[in-house]
Amino acid sequence: MQLRMARKPIGEVSKPGLLVLTTTFPRNAEDSTPSFVLNLCKRLQAQFDVTVLAPSAGGARHRGEVEGVQVRRFHYFWPRSLELLAEGALLESLRQRPWLFLQTPFLLLSELVAAYSWARRSKPAVIHAHWLIPQGIVAVLVGGLLNIPVVVTAHGADVSGLRGWPWSAIRRAVAARSKAITVVSSDLKKRLDGVVSGLGQAPLVMPMGVDSDRFRAGEAARPANDKTVLFVGRLAEKKGLEYLLRAFPQVLSHHPDARLVVVGDGRCGRCWRHWPRLSSWEATLTSWAASRLQNCHAYTPLAGYLWGHRSWPAQVIPKASAWCS
Repeated sequence: MQLRMARKPIGEVSKPGLLVLTTTFPRNAEDSTPSFVLNLCKRLQAQFDVTVLAPSAGGARHRGEVEGVQVRRFHYFWPRSLELLAEGALLESLRQRPWLFLQTPFLLLSELVAAYSWARRSKPAVIHAHWLIPQGIVAVLVGGLLNIPVVVTAHGADVSGLRGWPWSAIRRAVAARSKAITVVSSDLKKRLDGVVSGLGQAPLVMPMGVDSDRFRAGEAARPANDKTVLFVGRLAEKKGLEYLLRAFPQVLSHHPDARLVVVGDGRCGRCWRHWPRLSSWEATLTSWAASRLQNCHAYTPLAGYLWGHRSWPAQVIPKASAWCS
């Protein structure tokens, strides 16, 4: 893939521009919105001049930086107080508030206009879209109009959450107009059987990375109770917390002194139907900030890994890093 260098003043070291399209991006360093796109962008800044384009979210600045990454946000609905699609994960927001489906065409159109405008002005070397749908659609349209190569990453919801026709046809069309397709797990690659990039290549498995140094325990105190089980993740139905809550009484029947710690944020309607049963448990529910997550891994000896289509290394490595340091 050829990368066209962005124009810079003579004498200034230049890096190729990278425009990142996403609907999931933290508003600030303390926001509990999943930060995997932010973390990747921070690493890519060593090789690229990164700009993130994301939908407007309550409390987020229209232009600014998040942990050193340039972020631009676009409005997509009026009144602004009803711009709720980017509050957490897109599909989760739609399931929780079905009326938000009315906003999806406006989100897609507004993102297309904003991406085209910024790409035409800044002339990035590459457009990286997170999720085949909807960002992949916007990316290939803008890339085709401005002759900019496109790379698309599938994270899971855009594959397992959107099944059948017309979604399968849209995924194939987006992939065929992209230079490369990446997925975060081998399971997702299997689900995209027959989907190939414009270069005829199958999706590349590239799990989201983990900063192992961040999760080293250091001087963190070890717990007196070595039967504490930790769940860390967004409190959404697809994360499987419901099954952990159902199973934990069986754990208690064999280990009465066991303790369950649930760390996360979000709305999980079905999960919390089982939460009243925890009244007799020594259980803790905590809303967490990403900057303090490593302390949880260091403090708890066990973790409840609920297998799904997500990247296995991203779940296991933080715990291993915290307890092997």
